[in-house]
Amino acid sequence: MKVAVVGCGAMGTIFAGLLACAGNQVTVVHRNANDVAKINARGLRIKRASGDRTATFTVELPPVN
Repeated sequence: MKVAVVGCGAMGTIFAGLLACAGNQVTVVHRNANDVAKINARGLRIKRASGDRTATFTVELPPVN
């Protein structure tokens, strides 16, 4: 399934990561260029009782007016 998430705040990030780990194609739109670069380069580490995972998904900057 293709999923879009707007914002990489606390909730958007974890939802995007869990959806990506479940096999979905996730794209996140986020306004902070530093966050975008970090997540695109390293992925997102998710710590769970069942073990740690690194989720990879695409993060993009919104278009500028």
